[in-house]
Order: sequence, then structure tokens, then C-alpha cells
Amino acid sequence: MSNRKILFFDIDGTLISESSGEIPESTKTALKRAQENGHITIINTGRTRALIEPRLQDMGFDGYICGCGTYIEIGGKVLYYKTIDKNKYTDILNILKDNEADVIIEGTENIYMDLETENPEKQNKIKLFMDRGFPIKSLKSEDMSFDKFCFTLENEDKRDNIVEYLENEDFDYIDRGANFFEVVPKGHSKASGMQFLLDYFNLEKEDSYAFGDSYNDTAMFEYCPNGVLMANGKQDLSKIVSFITKDVDEDGIEYALQHFNIV
Repeated sequence: MSNRKILFFDIDGTLISESSGEIPESTKTALKRAQENGHITIINTGRTRALIEPRLQDMGFDGYICGCGTYIEIGGKVLYYKTIDKNKYTDILNILKDNEADVIIEGTENIYMDLETENPEKQNKIKLFMDRGFPIKSLKSEDMSFDKFCFTLENEDKRDNIVEYLENEDFDYIDRGANFFEVVPKGHSKASGMQFLLDYFNLEKEDSYAFGDSYNDTAMFEYCPNGVLMANGKQDLSKIVSFITKDVDEDGIEYALQHFNIV
């Protein structure tokens, strides 16, 4: 075990407050201090690279694991990238449509949503994403390119139809709860991205720390011996982490980094 640590951070509910939508100043300061102390800071997110907002980039992270391990970047250099075969695009969209699922397609440069929808709830979601500056295109775009996708079941009875397709086509999926699912090429996860970077930096698993709050952090927590759950997170994840820190709005990241003597 070395003195140098590598720190992996989820975004929503971990770096960014779900209630205020802001990044606490204490988080920004603590992460800079961690880097000054020689440690490596990595965003490890389900978001694809297109959704890493400027305010996150401005924090000076050493690198990004995006799209649940499908994209890995260090110091501006792409080290790994896995996309979905274009020949599967039509089948994926048809399966989801036929089984009454609302879908968000996620690529490295854009995300794709049903911009033609007349559903007020879906229109509000699109507006929210646009207000955050996310690059959004229509599901009908001819230049579509994507690495993962999410869907929300609108009819629970259709779940097995979609799951059967995903399993037969070599996809892994994460049940986020509330009928919301995240889908990636088989063998990819936040944990696979962590393993890649531990090998890259020649560090041991014991040198890693993972910070998260939700079910798509499960693989990260199960892999990492130093898992840190935010107090605002899913508390049933507490059994697979080593420490529960304070709420993100109560300087939870700074508190955890101090607890582990990283800052």
C-alpha cells in the first residue's frame, strides 16, 4: 500500500447536491488539497463524456471514468473507449418502444431524447436537461452514436421482455429503482473502470477510495475496500461500505477526506 491514493467520485448526490444543484465550496477546496497532497482525483460516473459539465471540468480532476466504465480519460488523453455496435441501434430503439419504455440514449458527444413528445412530464425533463447545457439531439437523428442508454418502464409487465433482449445481446443493466434502468455493454461498470486505472497507475486496490450515494455505485462499493457512502444516499448500501460520511450539503466530501487523513 503506497502513500499515494486514488479517489473516485460519483457526481449527482455526491459532488453535486440533489437539493440545491450546487457543488459545495468545501468539496472544491478539499479536492484541491487532496491533489496538492499527491493524490489522484477521478470522476467515476454513469454519465457519458458529453454530460461532464464545465463546472466539473473546472475543478481540475485528473481524469474521468464515464458511461459506467465505457470511456476512460486521463490528463485529456483517452485511454479506453467502448461503444455500441451501430447495427444494434434500430433493434434497441424498437425493443424499448414496443415495450413502452421512455429512453435516453447517451453518447460521447450528445445524448438523444424524444424531442417530439407531447407528454408534459417528458417535456419538462428535456427542458431541465437543456437548461443544464446538456447537448441533446432527437432520437430520429441520422448521426446517432452511443455508448450506453437508460430507460424508464411505463408498464412493469413489459420488464421481462426488455431484460431478455438485453441478456441475449450481451448487455449488463443496473436497476436504479423506481423502474429506472441503466444499460452498458457487458463487462463494463464503475468497478471495471477503477481496475483499469489501478493497473494504469500501478496502485493496489487498498489505495483506492470510492465516494457515492446510489445503486449505480454498487459495483464501485463492492470492488473498493474503502467505500464512502453519503448520508443523503441509499442507506441499504451501508453494509458494503467502510464509512458513512455526512450529507453532501453538510461538507460530506471534506469530512470523509479528513477522516481518512487524505487532507
